[in-house]
Amino acid sequence: LYWWGSALALFTVLAVAAVTPRWPVWFWYHPTSMLVGYVGLMGNAVLVKKIGGRTATKIHGYLMAAGSAAAAFGWYVIHSNKEAMGKPHITTWHGLAGLICLLSTFIMAVA
Repeated sequence: LYWWGSALALFTVLAVAAVTPRWPVWFWYHPTSMLVGYVGLMGNAVLVKKIGGRTATKIHGYLMAAGSAAAAFGWYVIHSNKEAMGKPHITTWHGLAGLICLLSTFIMAVA
């Protein structure tokens, strides 16, 4: 169980290092925050919940909340980037799947 958490964290770091264009380009924050939110934080939150107990459940909640906040920031980045460039929103399968995933995340957060 702990091995998987380390693997998720390592994957997140390596994937963020591979994101182009590199920082400080505003778009860089979109894939970075999505990776950190969904893979690094939420992925480990699921593993922590499997440990069981009250403390693990609280840590799970904190990690999920932080992951949701990171994902929301990633959405804000891509939304504001498209606005600044005058491009339309949700025009690809990637955009539609991302919106559905993000909305599902928020629905599960309040459920």
